Order: sequence, then C-alpha cells, then structure tokens
Amino acid sequence: MKNKLLVLSVGAVLLFTPLITNAQSTKIKNVELNISGSSIDVEDAKYNIDLAFNHESTKNSPGMWGWRGVVYSIIASSGEKSVRDLCPNNDAAMISAEAFTKFYEFTEPEQKKFSALDYANSYVVSTIIECFNEGIISSSDTTLAGFEKTKKLMNYVEVLLPRDKEEKLLGKISKEKSYLTTWQSANQNKLYAEELVYLTKLMNEPKYMNSFVFVRASEIYLMDKNYEKALEVLEKGRVKIPSKGGDFLNQQINIEIERKNIAVLISKFTEGINNEPDNKEYYFSRGVAYHQIKNEERDVQDKEYKNTNVLSKPTKFYGPALADYRKAIELDPGYFDAIFNEAVLISDSADYIYKLRNKVPSNEYTRYDRMSISLYNQAVKKFIAIYEMNMLKGQELVDLLKTIKTIYAKLNDEDNRIKYNDLYKEESKKLNN
Repeated sequence: MKNKLLVLSVGAVLLFTPLITNAQSTKIKNVELNISGSSIDVEDAKYNIDLAFNHESTKNSPGMWGWRGVVYSIIASSGEKSVRDLCPNNDAAMISAEAFTKFYEFTEPEQKKFSALDYANSYVVSTIIECFNEGIISSSDTTLAGFEKTKKLMNYVEVLLPRDKEEKLLGKISKEKSYLTTWQSANQNKLYAEELVYLTKLMNEPKYMNSFVFVRASEIYLMDKNYEKALEVLEKGRVKIPSKGGDFLNQQINIEIERKNIAVLISKFTEGINNEPDNKEYYFSRGVAYHQIKNEERDVQDKEYKNTNVLSKPTKFYGPALADYRKAIELDPGYFDAIFNEAVLISDSADYIYKLRNKVPSNEYTRYDRMSISLYNQAVKKFIAIYEMNMLKGQELVDLLKTIKTIYAKLNDEDNRIKYNDLYKEESKKLNN
C-alpha cells in the first residue's frame, strides 16, 4: 500500500506540472490583453509578466522576454509618475533593454510566439531612447558607479540600434554618440584603459572623422611611455583624416619632445612650416630645437677641452635658431617668448665666444673679444627692453636682472652693473619675503 501511494503521488505531480506551465503561459497571454486593449493596464501587465519572469517554466521563454521588454519600456517612457513608480528603482529602461537583448537572441519563429515580435519591434525604439537619455544623465556622475551605469546603458543602445528597422532614430542617436558618451564618462573618472576601449571603437567607425580620438589615444599611450604605439595611432589618424594633418603633427611633436628626439623634432617642425608657412609656433619651436642642439654641442666641447686641452671644431651654429626666432617675431611682433629667446640666444652666443677667447691662438684673442663684446651689447639692450615690458614677475624677473648685471660686469660697465645689481637685490628681497 505504501508503494502504491508513492506511485500515485508521483503521478499526481506529473499530471499537475503542465497545468502550472499552462498557467504561466496564460500570464504571458494576459500581458498582451493588458497592453493591446483600448485602455492599457500597465500595473496588471507588470504583475503578470513578473510572475512569468519568476517562474521556472517561463523565465527564459522568448515570449516572456519580448513582453517583459514591452511592459518595462512603457513604464520607462511614461509621462505619468504613477506608472513610473511601478518601478521604484528607476531602472525600467535597463530592465527593458536587457529583456529585448535576450529576446532578439531567439530565432524569428520563436520570437513570434505569444505575438511578442510585432510589439517588441514597436517598443524597442522607445527603450533605446530611454537608455540613451539615462546614459547621458549618468555620464555626468563622476564616480565609478556613474561610469558603470553609463557603460551598461550605452552598451544596450549599441546592441539594440540595429533593431530600429525604420531608422526612426537616424540623426538623433548613433553608435558613435553612445561611444562618445561612454568615453567622456571614463575620461572624467580617469579610467584610461576604458578610455582606450571607446576611443578605439570610435577610430574604427568608418564615418567618424574626428581627429581628437586619435590624439587622445596617443596621449594615453604617451603616459606609459609607449612611444611606438602612440605614433602608430597618430599615423592611422593621418591616413584616415588627411585634412587634419596639423593636429596629428602637433601631437607627434609632443611625443618627440617627450623622448627628446631633437633631430626628428626639427624635421617635424620643418614639415609643419612647409604646410603652414605663416605659423609662428613652428618657427619658434624649431628655433628652440636648433638652440638646444647648439648648447648641447657647446657643453660637449667644454668637457672635451677640459679633458684634452684640444678645442674641437664646431659643427652646429646658433644662426638657424636666430633666423627662426626672428621669423616668428616678424609674423607676430608682440610674440614675447620669441623676443625673450632671441635675447637669450644672442647672450648664449656671446658666452660661447667669450669662453673661446682663451682657447683660440693668441693672435685670435682680440677678434673673439670684440665679437663677444658686440654680442653682449646686443643682448643686454634686448634684455633691458624685456625688463621694461614689465611682463616678468617673481623668480623670472630676478633671473633676468641677474643676467643683465652679469653682462654689464663682462662689459666693464660699472655704473650699469651697480644699477642692475641694486634692482636685482631689491627684487630678490621681495621674493624672499
């Protein structure tokens, strides 16, 4: 008798299970009735779809996912607070997007069950809009949670956009806009690896023609001193957007400055000048590069002379740097950096010749002495003009006055040396106080 009861019990379960399954399927069918009638009963539709979602027999059925997407899309896009309050966590758009994403993974015959496909195709556009708008809002949240929410919402936008078969969102929402928003959120949160993910997506979009994505990616690689990758990204940008060659060139210059590759820098500045012959920055920057090369050679010569007492013949000269500074000033007579560097270069040239006086044959001493005096006179006049511009403050002003009084000492001009020495002491005192 005991065994018979067991058998009967199992049989009862076997007979009852289809009834439960049918009951849950009815819940899905009821959702259609709640939505398709003359008056939509969203609250009852949510109740029915939630029951289907939480039941083992229907929790992963295509009909359940399709209708869940529809119901929560209605809640997310509703203008009525009472409807939106049906989802107290304000995540209806996210729930709808997840449901539609899973729904569209099924085959079309499976999607057509419970009439879900037509309704899903009608409501998916609203879900995309809500996800996009919420993603824009969350992107202003400068926390990791804000980024993660933005990333998730915009990922749903990317996945579901192809379902906008009638292109109702064309010109309003795009993959590029979703990528850009997610990048902005990553950028705000200093999530450099995530930045690269979305910058790369933008770079790979054939119609996206903005040079900044390539430049920003190169900046991130530059942070890790990955110079080759930084240059590789810029070259890809140059090929894709040749009209923005100047943007890429400027960043290539920054990279070469970072790794102190002066020879390449000069070639890049020359390339820039050839493309933009009236660009004062390129002339000034190339002048700085030439200036640095000559100073480096001068330092090497000093060390060699100290060790061997032999003066090697110079191969670099200050002339090209001076010509570039003066061209920059010609293009912009008020270009202070070029005016200042011109004075510094003449002073450096005077210092160089001043030191050479004691290294050249004795019969050459007078000629070198006169050249140095001439250059010092030119330099000090320019430094005084800079001082009178009243543009330097603090330590920069102190350094300038020190340079002026030192030059006057070399020129044996005691009156002016004393004058500028007093000014130097006065400004130094201000700085220390």
